[in-house]
Amino acid sequence: MNEQQWQDLQHRAAALIEAHNKDCSPLIKEMVEEIKELQAENDRLRKALSSARKQNGGHSHMSTKLKDALYE
Repeated sequence: MNEQQWQDLQHRAAALIEAHNKDCSPLIKEMVEEIKELQAENDRLRKALSSARKQNGGHSHMSTKLKDALYE
C-alpha cells in the first residue's frame, strides 16, 4: 500500500465513523491501528532483507524464518 492509498483509507475510515453508528468507531479505529502496525513491521522486514542481501554479497539466500515472515 503506497502513501496515497494509506491516506485515502484513513479518510474513508474517518468518514465512516462520522456517518454511521458510533458503535463501529472502535472497530474501525482498531483496524486502522492494526494496519499501521503491519505496515511498520513490513518496512522493518524489508530493511532486514535488504541488509541480509548486502551482507551475503547480493546472494538471495535468506533465512527460513525471514522468508516465512515475508510470505505471511
